[in-house]
Formats: sequence, C-alpha cells, structure tokens
Amino acid sequence: MSDKSSALRDVSGARRLTRRTVPGLTLDELESCRAAVERTLRRGVAGQSARATRVLRSCARVRDLIDREAERRLHAVAWSTLPAAVLVICGASATGKTRRAEKIALTSGRPRLSTDRVRKQLAGVGPLDPAPCSAYTEAASLHTYAELGRRAVAAGTAVVDGTFRRRTHRDAFRAACGGLVRPLFVECVAPAATIAERARGRAMKPGTESDATPEVALTTLAEFEPLDDVPPADRLVLSTDRPPTFAALGLVGLLASTGSDDQA
Repeated sequence: MSDKSSALRDVSGARRLTRRTVPGLTLDELESCRAAVERTLRRGVAGQSARATRVLRSCARVRDLIDREAERRLHAVAWSTLPAAVLVICGASATGKTRRAEKIALTSGRPRLSTDRVRKQLAGVGPLDPAPCSAYTEAASLHTYAELGRRAVAAGTAVVDGTFRRRTHRDAFRAACGGLVRPLFVECVAPAATIAERARGRAMKPGTESDATPEVALTTLAEFEPLDDVPPADRLVLSTDRPPTFAALGLVGLLASTGSDDQA
C-alpha cells in the first residue's frame, strides 16, 4: 500500500482534500477516503468544542466533494462503448439491487425492467400495492420471468432488476429472450446482517414496490441458487455494501473488462 493511500485512510489526511485534489484520486482512493470521513461523521467527535465542530464540518465537506466526483465520473462513462447486453441485476432480496439498477439505468439511459412491477401488473394490482399470495407461486414466477424476457427483447438493451434466485427462473427468462439479446448477469451480494438491516428499514417505509419482509429477504438469501448455469463470461459479482455510485462505477469497470475480453 502506498504512503498516499495509507494517508487517505486516515481521517486527518482525508480532511485535507480539496476540489482541486479530489479529481486526481483513483476510485479506490476516493472510496477509502470517503469511508474514513464517514466513520468520523457516524461516530461523532467527543465534546462540543469549536474544534470538534470544525472536524465534523470538514468531514461533511470532503464527503460531498467525493460524492460529486464519483457522480461526475459515472455520468462521464461512454456507455456506448460497453457491451450492449441486457444487464440482469440479480441477487437475494434487500441486497441493494434496485438502487444500483436505478442508478445504472438513469445514468446509461437504458430502461429498467423490474420483476416486482411486472409481477404486480400480471396480478392486476398497482406497483405500490401488495401482490396476492397467488402471484408468488412457482407458476406465477415462471410467467413473470418469461414476460420479463419478452420485454427485454422488445427493449433491445435494458437493466433488469429481480432476484432470479432459482435456475428455473433464469431458464424461463433466457428462453423468452430466444437468443435475440445477450443477458449479462450481475449478482449483487452483501453480508446477511446488512441484508436484514436493509429489509427492516425498507419495511418501515411506505411506498416501495418490493413486498419482501426481513424474513423473506433472508429466505431468498438461503435459497439463492448459484449462477453455475450462466457462462463465466456472462456473470459478474458486485458487492453492494458500498455507496450506490461507487458500486455502479465498480460495475462499469467490470463491464469494460468484459468488453475487452470479447474483443480479444
């Protein structure tokens, strides 16, 4: 580890960053710096002194600078140079799939197709209304994933958001695609404790498309079938215990390397 990287992991070094120096940092350095100031902001500084206030304000300033730089880099991505695949953002419930899918869809200009929304449309309920139990039978799920595949073909390129936790679901989606589009599976992963915490937080907020409770989220984690049926070149793993913009930038790097492999 370089002296520069080590310094950035220390909050005193991170606090010295400015609008001029932030653009010169690598993605790893930006993320290390953000983690350092975020820890200080969450922990707080003992005492109510003027110095403690200055420390917290400077940490908040640096975090904002870093987040704006990460957003700038994400919006500067030449999406047209990346594989024009259908990006399937999958994984257990509450792994952060939807937030990452929304971020990628918004930035890339690709439409987002959601299993939650399609399932509810097929069941005849609104996107924010709970779906009936009958919408979650295996037959209904296979119908949902097949319809999702048909819509992906119609879109040509899209960001698809769903668990895809069973091989049968992935098979139904691929069969509906009929080889007309290339599905690239991006598996979102997060620690079980993080998944449970996210699911509890989401359950307390009205107006979400997902019906997954904390118990359901942990069940989908336990039941998630490995993506062994997906060719290695068509699957990626994305850690979502990172801020959404950084996770999206990490995915861009993975997509770029996938595109390079295809051209080799």
